[in-house]
Amino acid sequence: MEDYYVGFKKIYFYRILKAIIEIGNLKKRNIKILDFGCGLGKLKKLLGNKVTNYDIVPELSEIKDWRKQKFDVVVSNQVFYLFSKNKLNSFLTALYQINPGVELIVGESRQNLLNKVAAILANKRDAHDNTLLLPKEEIRILKKKMKVLNKKTVFFMCDIYRLKFNNITSDKKISVSLLIKSTVKLIPFLKLSHGLNFNSFLYLSIFKTILPIFSPVGIMLGGKA
Repeated sequence: MEDYYVGFKKIYFYRILKAIIEIGNLKKRNIKILDFGCGLGKLKKLLGNKVTNYDIVPELSEIKDWRKQKFDVVVSNQVFYLFSKNKLNSFLTALYQINPGVELIVGESRQNLLNKVAAILANKRDAHDNTLLLPKEEIRILKKKMKVLNKKTVFFMCDIYRLKFNNITSDKKISVSLLIKSTVKLIPFLKLSHGLNFNSFLYLSIFKTILPIFSPVGIMLGGKA
């Protein structure tokens, strides 16, 4: 595999890695990171063993199947342009099933005029010849399933996005709604004891479910944050 981190090209590619580390505060956080499409593993060389390398090229990977691992952050730097729409959607679905709270940090070349000029100067005119997914389409698919937490741009040629899945809060709201409906249906069958009237019981049940969503204090009441 070609090493892009040599010559004047390394200024661009190392600046992208720096932006990825900064946007996710990856150096300071005690987390597990998957470098999806790791290539030569430069991110791991910068961050150490908190990073696990995965690549379609088996010799570059530390694991055989990324789906069997759980990570706090997944980094995918200039990889998704090689995916079809269906493949990217399938990846996001699988990622959500493994860990719906995961952060995804994506590096995406803009493939604009500056990129083309830089490719010519680096004698890499074919740099994006294998593109299956244009930048606008890639980010459209990502935004459909995820929300952008923040964004950085490197030399007006590469965008770095930090994202999380959209529907974590929605799922919790649905759970609360279902609890209330279920509790109301049980009114005729409830047998209350110890002097606790029904209204107190209902309010306490709802409170114990809602509180963990917004505060760690809920753990003391038996909920899960």
